[in-house]
Amino acid sequence: MKRVELVDLAAGVREHRALLLAAVERVAASGRFVLGDEVLAFEQALAEVCRARFAVSVASGTDALVLALVASGVATGDAVVTTPLSFVATAEAILRVGAVPLFVDVDPESACLCPRELERFFATCDMGPSGPTKVHRGRRVSAVVPVHLYGRIADLVALEEIAVASGACLVADAAQAVAGVLGARSLTSFGAAALSFFPTKNLGAWGDGGAVLTDDEGVAQRIRSLRTHGLDAGVAEELGYNSRLDALQAAVLAAKLPTLRHVEERRRAHAAYYRAELPAWVRRPPALAIGDVCHLFTVRGSRRDELAAHLDACGIATGVYYRQLLFEHPAIHSRLDGAPSSCPVAAAFAREALSLPIHEHLAPTDLERVVAAVRAFGQMNGLT
Repeated sequence: MKRVELVDLAAGVREHRALLLAAVERVAASGRFVLGDEVLAFEQALAEVCRARFAVSVASGTDALVLALVASGVATGDAVVTTPLSFVATAEAILRVGAVPLFVDVDPESACLCPRELERFFATCDMGPSGPTKVHRGRRVSAVVPVHLYGRIADLVALEEIAVASGACLVADAAQAVAGVLGARSLTSFGAAALSFFPTKNLGAWGDGGAVLTDDEGVAQRIRSLRTHGLDAGVAEELGYNSRLDALQAAVLAAKLPTLRHVEERRRAHAAYYRAELPAWVRRPPALAIGDVCHLFTVRGSRRDELAAHLDACGIATGVYYRQLLFEHPAIHSRLDGAPSSCPVAAAFAREALSLPIHEHLAPTDLERVVAAVRAFGQMNGLT
C-alpha cells in the first residue's frame, strides 16, 4: 500500500506541470536569472496577496529574518526576545546580527509567544538611560520576535502593546504563515514579517527563497540595498549580504501564488476531518481562526514517540516540530548571556507534539488510514 507522506512535493509539480514549465521557459528565454522583471512582478503580486505595502524577496527565510532585524534597527550587542519553540533559524538569525536571544515561554493553547510571559519578562528589566527602552543585563532589548507556529498567528495586538511600551519593535517570523492576517489587520501593520519559501511551505519554491513584508518604505529600501552587498547606485554605503532571489524561483512562486487559496482550503478541510474523527484521547490543537494559516496539524500526547513509531509501521509519515527547544541546541546555548529562563509550557510541547499529514494532495482514503491507525494505537494501549 502506498505510504501516506507528510509532504508530497511531486504531486504539486504534476498538478501544475504545464504552468510551471511555461514559467521556466519564460525565464530561460529572457536570459535574466537574478532579480529583474520576474522578481519584481512576483514581489508586487506577493505584497498584494499578503496585504503589505512592500514585499522584498531574498535568498531564504533565514536571510529574510536577518535582514528584517537589521533594517528594523537591531544592533550588535542588543537583546532580542523570542520563543524557544521554533526552528533553529529563529535564534540563529538573532545571533547572526550580533544580538543575543532571550527566551519567553509560549501560550499553552496556541504554542506561540505568550503575552503574559512577555509582560512578566519586561517587568524584570531595567529602564534604559533614555526613553522607554528596557535593558536586560546591560543590553538594550530592541526587538521581540514572535513566531507564527504551525501557521497560527500569534496574539500580535497584545504583543505589540507590550513591546512598544518597552521600547522594542516587532519583527515576526512568519515562515509558516504566508498570507496570514489578524482580524482586519495585515501582519505588516505590526512591523516587519519574514517569510520562507522552502519547498515544504504552503507557498514553496523549487529551492530556497524568502521575503520580508513591511509597510515601511525605509525598511523596504534598506533591505533592497542590504540584499545586494549594501550597494546604493553602485556605492557600498554599508556592508551587506548576497541574498537575491533567483528569477527562476520567482517565476515558479508567481505561478503557484494563485493556487495558495486552494492549498489553504484543502488543508483546512483535512484539519476539520481530523478534528471530527480522531479519538477523544488525542489532544487536538485549537480551532483555526479565520486569519490563521493551516500549515501543520499538530496533536499532543505523552506517548508521542510510540504513536509515531506505530504510524510509521502502518505506512504513515509524521513529523516532530520541535524536539529540542532553541536554547538546548549547543550552538545556541554556548552563545547565550547566562542561563535561559525556564519555559515549562514550551518544554511540554517539545515532548508531546506530533504533526500528522495534512498537505493538499491527500485523498480521503489517506485521511481515513491516518485516523484508523491512530484509533488502533489507542485500542492496543487502552487509551480512551
